[in-house]
Amino acid sequence: AADPGAAELLESAIGDEMARWRELSSLEDGFFDFLHSHGLRHESERIRDSRKASPALDAEIEEIVLPALADPVPVLYDVLERTDRNVSVLLHSGEPDACKFDEWGRPLPGAWTGAARPVLPLRDCDIVRAAADSALAGEIAKYFPNGANGASAPELGLCDNALFGNLAAALGANGFDLHDPVKFKLSSSSLGRIAARLVSIFASGGESCRWDEFAALMREDDVLARVLRELSQGASPPSRRSVLVGMAAFRNAYFPRVASRGMAFDIEAVRHGDRGAVRDFARAANALFDIVGGGRAEVASAAPFVRSALAAIFSGRKPGRDLSGERELSAAADALRDVLDQFSDDAFKGFAPGRSLSAALLRKGISDATYSLEPDSPSALRAVGWLDLSWSGADRILLAGFNEGDVPDSITGHPFLPESLRAKLGLQSNDARLARDTFLLKEMLDARAEGAVRACFARTSDSGDIHRPSRLLFLVRDADLAARVKCLFGELPSGGGRAPRTIADGWRPRLPSALALPHSGDGATPGGRLSASHIDSWLRCPFSCLLSYGMGMERTEEKEEFGADDFGNFVHAALEEYAKSQIERDSNGLPQLREEADIRAALAENQMDCAVLGCYLNLANPDPEARRRTQEIYKAHLRFAVKIGAGVVGTETYAHPGTAYDPPAARSEEAFQLF
Repeated sequence: AADPGAAELLESAIGDEMARWRELSSLEDGFFDFLHSHGLRHESERIRDSRKASPALDAEIEEIVLPALADPVPVLYDVLERTDRNVSVLLHSGEPDACKFDEWGRPLPGAWTGAARPVLPLRDCDIVRAAADSALAGEIAKYFPNGANGASAPELGLCDNALFGNLAAALGANGFDLHDPVKFKLSSSSLGRIAARLVSIFASGGESCRWDEFAALMREDDVLARVLRELSQGASPPSRRSVLVGMAAFRNAYFPRVASRGMAFDIEAVRHGDRGAVRDFARAANALFDIVGGGRAEVASAAPFVRSALAAIFSGRKPGRDLSGERELSAAADALRDVLDQFSDDAFKGFAPGRSLSAALLRKGISDATYSLEPDSPSALRAVGWLDLSWSGADRILLAGFNEGDVPDSITGHPFLPESLRAKLGLQSNDARLARDTFLLKEMLDARAEGAVRACFARTSDSGDIHRPSRLLFLVRDADLAARVKCLFGELPSGGGRAPRTIADGWRPRLPSALALPHSGDGATPGGRLSASHIDSWLRCPFSCLLSYGMGMERTEEKEEFGADDFGNFVHAALEEYAKSQIERDSNGLPQLREEADIRAALAENQMDCAVLGCYLNLANPDPEARRRTQEIYKAHLRFAVKIGAGVVGTETYAHPGTAYDPPAARSEEAFQLF
């Protein structure tokens, strides 16, 4: 409404989506009205106001010199346009190309893409190829020989962040410590995990929380050390091992869902040898609640609670000898301090969000926050991001992971800002990104000797996901295009890391042929067919396939605590045993057990509901007697579901291998009518 031209532009770009956008706009208006009614403003409003206002500059500033930035924030240019100082833009490009940029030094899409695209001086021999990411990392490591110093090494440009782990391992074998330029998630740091679990305690009232959250908090080194310092002032202070052993024994004896101050327990339920450790754990648990929640029940929002609890946890802590760990803690603390300031009581300006909303907001803030780390050693090898490579003064550059989607990156199918609308609004579009990256690669090549820049590309990730080579690698003369395609998609050179097409005889297992196929119940193979997952498993790793499908071994996962799915499995196993006992009693002429009410009460006591009771048996079995037995089992499940409070009996019908309704007969009209 304030800008008719902008409104007309939006309307023409949105087209048939106008109704949806008007609905979104009404929701946005309601959100802003809510903020304004509580004296709050959204960050986007401050950005909007800054675009309209002239920047406040010191009187001593006579001129602004702006090196052309690769990926600037759009509002920067809106602000600079309103300044009364002279602005000079520095651009690293040849004079003939001056017309290919706008007034701020941004490459114009029409001058760098389509028919105007340049031919880049990148030869086929300057492209490093490999079969998979791990093999590519090995090829890149050859440019960093063991014993070479960082000053003589080429600049390593990290285009695909997923390559970092493989590169760090390959370069580490050559004596290089690779520094990761990517920001770390605060939530994955020890301090971030502690803060997130303190939020859970706050959301539960400060005196209790879910058991898995509490147990994970107790295991954090700084938390457990603080608890032990607290207990060391009393008689018979426990050891770290005793507390952790006691916590595991307590969990195994009681399967707790919730941890709270003063947890009651029957020591007789614990194995005799673990009772002392369980008592030590109980003391430690109460001490932790005293440290974290003591005297903070009146705190109304999450940020002050977490800040105060962290101060109590880290009080008396002395810096450790691990300087790397201390530096990471310091960086994470700076990031967490910013998050806590963002959600402090002052930030809400008198608006009381309530315990639940306050906890949710802070939890989201911790999840989104990141921090950066400087390398441990001044001689560490730094991996440089793609957009930062334009500032590199190195004579040689390796572009690791030069994949489409990374260079150039792109946005496809955005639900609210389609490509046409982004371009009309002056936002960064896919065409603008392509023009930007084309210019950056051209300048990188033009400023260095032939062969000094090498693009490194792997055809797949280690998990088998397909990589596509960057479209910039196809910016060659038309006469050379076929050769470039053959270079990128043809056979790899010897030593390129291609996995062998066959397994050597020495590695073939000497096992009975029956193990080569999955077994049915009677030990026979199902007609010589293999499932899609079986084939996929064999293609990924024949040995793993042999273990899984040939020997019946399953991958196991170790867990420190039980999750909701684990408790569901426990209940499922218990119900299955109960049902088996009922069937056995019925076959032996014994009266049925009447414990359904106790089962329902036990679920309610542990704050659990049985949403769906599963019964996965073949309702379309063509054998009349087998089908009748199955129907009786379903009827029993329906009766049982009502008694334990389940609203649904879930099932899916399938065709047993070896029955009359093997595929494709299982898809016949006869099978459907029988079902």
